[in-house]
Amino acid sequence: MSQVHSQLTAFPEGVAEALLAGFGKWAFAVTGHGRLVKVNVESGSAEDLIVKTVTCTFQTPALIPGSIFSLYGNALADSPRVAPVPLPPELDGVRVLADGEPMPLLSISPARIWFQVPFELTDPGRLVRVELEHPSPFDACAAQRWVVRRQPYFFTDPSGDAVIAHGDFHGLVAANDPARPREVIHAYMVGLGPVMPEMPTGVTTPTDRLFRLEDDFGCRLGNQTLEIPFAGLAPGFIGVYQVSVRLPDTLPSPRFYLDCGFPDDRSHRAGVWVPTAPAP
Repeated sequence: MSQVHSQLTAFPEGVAEALLAGFGKWAFAVTGHGRLVKVNVESGSAEDLIVKTVTCTFQTPALIPGSIFSLYGNALADSPRVAPVPLPPELDGVRVLADGEPMPLLSISPARIWFQVPFELTDPGRLVRVELEHPSPFDACAAQRWVVRRQPYFFTDPSGDAVIAHGDFHGLVAANDPARPREVIHAYMVGLGPVMPEMPTGVTTPTDRLFRLEDDFGCRLGNQTLEIPFAGLAPGFIGVYQVSVRLPDTLPSPRFYLDCGFPDDRSHRAGVWVPTAPAP
């Protein structure tokens, strides 16, 4: 029994259920990825009777060139990996395809995969099949997405909160460390489209020059238009944008609604509640 136990717990995804059969000659295991595996107890050899069952949901509502997005689900990869730079089209056998062409991968894990939509995907209005390439016969793990030039979204942390940094980058804006009047805050976003100068796909945005948005971008607090010292690719990141917003002399308390978008496109805007501290 100790030999069987040792073999079954060797699966990276863990074992959900196991049983012995054939007078102890065979062990059958169902893993955490939905695989059914037959194990020869004497030799330790394993045979997949049913390969892992992959399920996934694509986070991206559209394919917006340059931005990073994720898909999440179950059994997406065997183990976590972070990609080197420049980003590869494949990581540990995992590929995310757009009409059959692999997109650069930032990281993979059993529950989530981050990828970048190539800047070179510059044909808005095209309907693209996005899919995770995998061996499971039970789930296609695919979706149809339109290519759009831009569509703003606030970048969020794993808990779903928007990622907004203080002006001096000492930390993130939060209820226990709120934004203050006259402060410049830095909101991180995706989906803001092309930049000047052009940026290659799959590489880190340099920190010694600025890559500004090609299109005008603005933010509001109610009816008040806010100053935007910078809007473009976030230095030191891949596929993430930084929008620096100067706050007015007075702010609503305990929070205000930051509404951002492109002036010539009222149909696609992004908004987030920002905790604030009252003026001294």
